[in-house]
Amino acid sequence: MRSPEVLRRTAAAAGVVAAGVLIAVAILAAPWLVAAAVAGAFFLLLSVRIIRHQRLTAVLIFLIVLLAGSKFRSRDVGATLSGAVDSQVAYELAMFAALGWIVFLAITFPVKPVRRVPRTIPLGLVCYAVLAVVSTAWSPTPVLTLVRSLQLSILVAAAICLFYRTDPTTILQALLIALLVHCGTFIALAIAISGGWPQRLTTSGVSRFTWFAMHPSVIAMLMATAFLLLLASLLEGLPPTWNARRFAVLRIGGIVVFGALLLATRARADFLATLAAAGVMVVRRTRIRPDILAVAVLGGLAILGFAVTTFGGTDLVGRMLSDDWAGGAYLLRGQTSAGFLSLNGRTLLWKEMLPLVSARPVLGWGFESTRSVLLDVFFWAAYAHNALMQALMGLGVVGAGLLMTLFGSCFFVGSPRNRGGSDASAFARSAVLGLAVYLGIQAVGSESFAGTPGFAALVAFLCMLSAADLRQEARATHGGAAPLGQPRALAW
Repeated sequence: MRSPEVLRRTAAAAGVVAAGVLIAVAILAAPWLVAAAVAGAFFLLLSVRIIRHQRLTAVLIFLIVLLAGSKFRSRDVGATLSGAVDSQVAYELAMFAALGWIVFLAITFPVKPVRRVPRTIPLGLVCYAVLAVVSTAWSPTPVLTLVRSLQLSILVAAAICLFYRTDPTTILQALLIALLVHCGTFIALAIAISGGWPQRLTTSGVSRFTWFAMHPSVIAMLMATAFLLLLASLLEGLPPTWNARRFAVLRIGGIVVFGALLLATRARADFLATLAAAGVMVVRRTRIRPDILAVAVLGGLAILGFAVTTFGGTDLVGRMLSDDWAGGAYLLRGQTSAGFLSLNGRTLLWKEMLPLVSARPVLGWGFESTRSVLLDVFFWAAYAHNALMQALMGLGVVGAGLLMTLFGSCFFVGSPRNRGGSDASAFARSAVLGLAVYLGIQAVGSESFAGTPGFAALVAFLCMLSAADLRQEARATHGGAAPLGQPRALAW
């Protein structure tokens, strides 16, 4: 008989040979599966190391969400309703599984000491996620609702975990870093693969900047978010390591680049929302006297009234929405003025949706179940194209009221410059307010943060939690009352 040591060596050698054969067969049969397994193992090992660093954890979370929302090919709406799983769906589910793993690690390895954060907003977000999961019971597409509601729950958990680990300024800086890495990488990949400038032609022949199978409006949101974060850092400053002159030059360059890319997407709503948000941020930073601001507003209204009475309302709109000048051509995007004023048929869609909303007014049709309902009304309307209508359709008055109340709190971020406050806090207040204004305007013509769980929803959750954190800081700084001559702590 062979000794036990010889048997163990023989068994080990046989195991190695068998493993090698299996790996070779797997590589020949499904190389992508082996690559995915290797990438997964590497991610698990890397995440255990990264979770100990707050900023890196936040960057990793944002990168995973951005990757989860990346579309590499178009998918038929019917395939989504049928529950068919293909490579695109498997990829998205894998990304959310990775995000869930990071959330698990963040809960398992908490930072010491744990930050004290206001509990009202986290509790409200948890209630919203629970309602979305429970709505599976009455959804006409229970599988889709269950998957989307679980994705929403993971996003809510990720956002809350971030705020128990670090402050709003660090989180928003990490968001900016993730956007710079993600957008720069994907633009380079798209150019390298396509061999030219990544774009998509509309039915009217207008070229819109995008990459792979991403919708230009989704790209526009990424550009707008990066633009507003860079603008906030330029207006309010960041910690000393970011405030060197070379970083100021880079921020200005970034604002120009992302602004140009936003224009290239030809996303009109996102462009106008970004302009409004930037205007609010600049006005807030300069702290214009109320009387001067009132005179400027009244002067603008007077000029508008003069133009309307001189040219007539219809004629004035016709002159503005005309291909005869660059601004009109940009807004029309090859369409008629009637199509533009109807928001590409959205106003008619919302009118036709009212009976559906009134049919289930309290709890709605189920989270993200609008695809199966709206396609019977309009063949192109997989979503409500409006955040409020989307929330009413999905979770009724209860869910919509909860979500919109939480979102409304984003506009109260504390005093502009608290006595004794840091520049970092000022950056966070400016960024949160700018992002909230942008999301609020964008949500008029898009489902935005009320739609499919993804980047828009996560940014909205971050704004809600950041605003609550900043209000708490403002109250602590002011000792519960605003000093004489300063605005109250809840002022925008």
